[in-house]
Amino acid sequence: MLWIRLADPLLLLTASGKNQGRLSTLRLLVICFLSQSQHICYFTFFLNFALDPNLLSLVLPFSALFYALLDSPVPSTRYWKLLMFYVLTIVAFKFFYQFPVFCGTPSFTFYSMSKGCPVVEPAANSEQILVTRLDYIIGIRKFAGPSSFPKDQGIFWGVFGDMLVLLALLIHKQYLVAVGLWHYVESSTNIYQSPSFKCEPRFLSD
Repeated sequence: MLWIRLADPLLLLTASGKNQGRLSTLRLLVICFLSQSQHICYFTFFLNFALDPNLLSLVLPFSALFYALLDSPVPSTRYWKLLMFYVLTIVAFKFFYQFPVFCGTPSFTFYSMSKGCPVVEPAANSEQILVTRLDYIIGIRKFAGPSSFPKDQGIFWGVFGDMLVLLALLIHKQYLVAVGLWHYVESSTNIYQSPSFKCEPRFLSD
């Protein structure tokens, strides 16, 4: 059956033990979704870059291509923790940059109490100029006002891709916790030769 191919055997075994072998279709779909959470994370990395191509969003697909997909058997939990911290930091900077203390044009300039923001020609905020500016190349930019592109898209759509990535990472963390791969147990031998993991008691079956 399809869910047998997509679902993680350990998750299926744990869920079957808790429900005495009876699983609803919805429960099976959730297990299949959790089992494929790592691939969903990789997909959101590339989707985020497609929605908002810049240097900050490029780090995620590069990390997947040049580290995560090459790490055997699975990427370490430090990798996933680092990505969560990275995405949260980016979202925080994007929110902070929306405050009026920062002027949209020129990029990364501060509001002056005496002069306000610098007055620039309307042509400086044209689409052709904006997409070549440093703030757009880096990925920290205004999401509303004359210097925004697309015009006045708002903070929600500005961080939509980042929030998708963060949601996927949290779902994948839940999967790793459920199968006991999130918490490493220190071992005297090489963990990649003799891996040992621990699982929360609520995820253990009799």
